[in-house]
Amino acid sequence: MRVSKQQLSTVSALVMTLADEPVRRQQALDELSTNPHVVLGELEGRYLPIIARSDDSRAGRKRVWGLADTPGVVNVELVSVNVAEEVSDEA
Repeated sequence: MRVSKQQLSTVSALVMTLADEPVRRQQALDELSTNPHVVLGELEGRYLPIIARSDDSRAGRKRVWGLADTPGVVNVELVSVNVAEEVSDEA
């Protein structure tokens, strides 16, 4: 018997404000660049656009707001969130 399981995946667009100090800014870039759930845009001064992805909407929220705790990140602005319902079949 197959059971359909639904989950909500999220794609969040964010703009991060990084620290003024070059060492702290680089620390943030280094840590964010190793995060498999985010795609970094091009740094413009102190502003870094990113895309954060998650297969679960609850985990996605935690992940997005957890990015604010990254050393060298001063602020995180949420630009948009796309939530999509995905259906998978389980045996």
